[in-house]
Amino acid sequence: MNIPEGYCQCGCGQKTNISKYNNKKNGHVAGKPMFCIRGHMIHRVGKTKPIVERFWAFVEKGSDAECWNWKGAKKDSGYGVIGLGNKLIRAPRLSYTMEYGEIPRGKFVCHHCDNPSCVNPKHLFLGTNQDNMNDMCNKERNSRILSIEKVRDIKQLLAEGGKSQVEIGIIYGVDNTTINKIAKGINWKRV
Repeated sequence: MNIPEGYCQCGCGQKTNISKYNNKKNGHVAGKPMFCIRGHMIHRVGKTKPIVERFWAFVEKGSDAECWNWKGAKKDSGYGVIGLGNKLIRAPRLSYTMEYGEIPRGKFVCHHCDNPSCVNPKHLFLGTNQDNMNDMCNKERNSRILSIEKVRDIKQLLAEGGKSQVEIGIIYGVDNTTINKIAKGINWKRV
């Protein structure tokens, strides 16, 4: 992919700003267009690759009907993540953005396939949190919702120590953030 000077080299198609200073590490020359928009690429001299190229290197592609599984780093919940600047971005969100454009504020990227590792844009759709919950209930994925008994068991495991919140989350099939909110008394206060 040959991207003209003055356009972000990550392949997003956006014009870059004119650099006000010299920065050899990032390839900035005062008075010349910047190499990329801040945060669109990881800057390592001699190893800089466009985000698009880095992203697809971690994907096992199949047909449009198949899940394209993420082979890179993943969160405990199974969602792929990739570094973009100094942030970690969920792989399905980046896949959606590269295919369809920006995600409106307050919208979630949901999966038709219910596979958190999938980054096939054809399997992704936008929705609100409520849309995502409705989809979960319609597909009967809500078996992972915690019961009072399970929460009591989780609280006992937390009190005993010996297991991390991640380990407890794996045992009960929930994300470690759910366990953390139970531990802090944010959720399930009265149990």
